Amino acid sequence: MRFIFFLFLFYLFLGLSGCAYFVRGPSFDEAPKPKLTTENIAVYFSRGGMLAFRSPLHINGKHALDLGNGFTWFELRPGIYNFQINGAGGVEALKFDKKFEIPGKVYYLNCNVSGLGTGCDELEEKTALKYFKSKKYMQPSFKTIEPKIELE
Repeated sequence: MRFIFFLFLFYLFLGLSGCAYFVRGPSFDEAPKPKLTTENIAVYFSRGGMLAFRSPLHINGKHALDLGNGFTWFELRPGIYNFQINGAGGVEALKFDKKFEIPGKVYYLNCNVSGLGTGCDELEEKTALKYFKSKKYMQPSFKTIEPKIELE
């Protein structure tokens, strides 16, 4: 019985120790902004859910960053992109294709990866700006990537 208690404490400590990870980037207002043109789109991306881990984000199979409870953005051309977010332990938690059609538009995506639910929602601008203002910016390894499928 004592062993089970110590095992429980170990996993509790292991889980809570991840909560000490905080995003240290600039606030939404202070963060760099994407350069929006009539030929590209901007995609703001955040991850909600538990703070206990960072979620590796891949776009079209390329690792963009380990997204904590912050936000990032990309300058993309209209097209279809494949997004993959891994959960704790590197297990694939969410994988989806997203079509971005309107040049000059800003898209706001918020993805939740946790035991309480997994999914990704596109937010309206007013809601998104309110939500993103509470987040810190995280620098991705790239700002742009070619679409998986180009739109004609």
